[in-house]
Amino acid sequence: MVYGPGVRASLDRLQRLILAGRWLPVGDVTNRRSLVFVGNLADLIGRVLDRPDITGAFVVRDGEDLSTPGLARALGAGGSPARLLPVPVRVLETAARTAGRSRPVERLFSGLEVDDTLLRSQLEWTPPFTVDEVCRRWRRPCSR
Repeated sequence: MVYGPGVRASLDRLQRLILAGRWLPVGDVTNRRSLVFVGNLADLIGRVLDRPDITGAFVVRDGEDLSTPGLARALGAGGSPARLLPVPVRVLETAARTAGRSRPVERLFSGLEVDDTLLRSQLEWTPPFTVDEVCRRWRRPCSR
């Protein structure tokens, strides 16, 4: 999942809810997701372009996988703390199914972790920005 200025996705919506001071019922979600900041991705692309000897397919991440509540806390670190309610995931899934919103909820609660060991070892690459740094430096890292 790529995040950063100009990236439109569920992360942008999550950030808007946090900035608006809305309570988020995701306190009990335990998933883990690999993310990559658009600035880290651009840095990596530059590194790859400088290395024509590197071939193959790679996955990329910032290096720290976050749960949905962890991501909300990181997004709120820029000045609007995330307000999290511990609601059981089964209750949220049932409510989403009843409201016909199962797909967005599934995406929000699903996990997706990738292993970028091969990429980092072959390119000797470390992302220049961490999730926390991005969220502190840019008050709204996901907005346009």
